[in-house]
Amino acid sequence: MSVDHGFSYLIRTHFCDVASQALKDLYFNVYINCLMGVSGLDLSSINNALSTAYYTDFVLNVPSIKSGSIRIQMSNYVGSLDGLFGVDGSSEGHRMKIVAGVGLAMVVTALLLLAIVYIRWPKGPQDWEKQNSRFSSWPFPLRTSHCSFLC
Repeated sequence: MSVDHGFSYLIRTHFCDVASQALKDLYFNVYINCLMGVSGLDLSSINNALSTAYYTDFVLNVPSIKSGSIRIQMSNYVGSLDGLFGVDGSSEGHRMKIVAGVGLAMVVTALLLLAIVYIRWPKGPQDWEKQNSRFSSWPFPLRTSHCSFLC
């Protein structure tokens, strides 16, 4: 909507979730002039009930109004208000794909490190003494001939 420059504006948003069939089923974000107003709003956690009204107020200050208009946008975590499905019909949001990719990378890295340790680790006391004859069969390279634990 178009507004006059030089004024602050009170914006009151009214909500009522009449679509959800269970509590904690619909989350969405509210943006005002591309600024986050509310993140992860869940009406059922505020009212602890379905189909109840809720409102919240925002004050938009003069510096936040740049183009002579106020723009209010809402979306859920999959970028749509059509339940848990995005505009493209997918039920998985961009955030879930990132989490899955990071988790997969961590698992592959951990398995690679375990494989390297398994391959490079001495097989027993005999192999350890062959590799480095000045150490005992203890798996850590500690010198015991000239030093004690209290040096």
